[in-house]
Amino acid sequence: APQPLAPAEEAFWFGPRGAPPPLGRKPLRPAAPSRSGDEPAEPYRLGAGDVLVLRIPEDETYDTEAEVTPDGRFAVPLLGGVRASGKTLDELRRELQRGFARYLRRATVTLTLKKARPAAQQVVVVGPVERPGRVELSGQRTLLDVLGVVGYGGKASQQRDRITVLRQGRSLTLWARDVLALRDPRWNLRLRADDVVLVHLPEQATVSGEVVRPGAVDLPPGGTLPVAEAIARSGGVTDKADLRRVRVLRDWGRRVEVVDLNPVLFAGAAPPAPLRPGDGLTVPAGKPTGVYVFGMVETPGLQRFSGRVSLAAAVAQASPKQFGALLEEAKVVRGWPEDPEVIAVDLERLLLDHDQRLDIELRDGDVVYIPETTLSDVLDVLARVLGPLSGPASGAGSVISGVNAR
Repeated sequence: APQPLAPAEEAFWFGPRGAPPPLGRKPLRPAAPSRSGDEPAEPYRLGAGDVLVLRIPEDETYDTEAEVTPDGRFAVPLLGGVRASGKTLDELRRELQRGFARYLRRATVTLTLKKARPAAQQVVVVGPVERPGRVELSGQRTLLDVLGVVGYGGKASQQRDRITVLRQGRSLTLWARDVLALRDPRWNLRLRADDVVLVHLPEQATVSGEVVRPGAVDLPPGGTLPVAEAIARSGGVTDKADLRRVRVLRDWGRRVEVVDLNPVLFAGAAPPAPLRPGDGLTVPAGKPTGVYVFGMVETPGLQRFSGRVSLAAAVAQASPKQFGALLEEAKVVRGWPEDPEVIAVDLERLLLDHDQRLDIELRDGDVVYIPETTLSDVLDVLARVLGPLSGPASGAGSVISGVNAR
């Protein structure tokens, strides 16, 4: 008989009894009690290894005692090998009674079970395998052993499947690719009698809108996926994406959340609740954004973008000059001219050292200035350069003409 799992291994995979299941392990919902009281016990069905005793009081010549053979037959004098496997004791007795009646005038057949076969050690395999059903546990069979018996694991498409082992009201879900590749020996579980092995496709959520590869994304074992990781698995966002108004559909569309992912992705803010099976995430397209880049750049003036724009993208499009630009003294001016706010930015660390924490998202009408020398008052420079500016980026023509005039 297979040995039970060691206590440490049992606790690792299935947790102590009564404890909440960790990631990838879910408690099973108990079956509803029967409304009609206790169900009648399933009658015992004969099988290989059962020892039967046949008696015919009228003629003891035919009395016999024999074991059901591995092919499921009971050897009886005069009748030969009679199929016994799968039948109840009474069903087989009545069949023998009819058989002897063809040869004997009087034959009262009695049939008793002298010794029952050892309890079957079996597991059940369900799902898209070649031979689903019951598998005998001969020796210490592992999960990989049983998967091989049922003909699973030879197709590349199966790498994204899940394998769930159900045992005593608990479940453990694993990636099929990890089990088949034996990435961790502990994942090749030693199975026990009455385990159920369920092979199934992964649970999914959907990602749509302004992402590179919209569509379904597989959820890992445990059934949740962080929103940022779901976007990353979809290839990231396009340059038109507006991360400030990302829509998350929960509970199969019954609830809608609108979240701003900018603080999450760029400022380390707490993320929203992860995606669960059936959830959907939509990244909308942003409105066209126009920002101004002046100073030590090759193409100063209005830079237009469809959707969101980062500081690095705006500066790169304007092409900063290779010599003479004080990148570490750059400024972003927001709210010009009504209520200007000056934000100091170190473009040298952003562009040369690739410090992405400094790559702020720009807004429509923002102004980026890269000086040639250190300036005491960047607002004075903007007043001279952007004198004709009367509003946000919509006044592009007057701004550019004013710059050209100077």
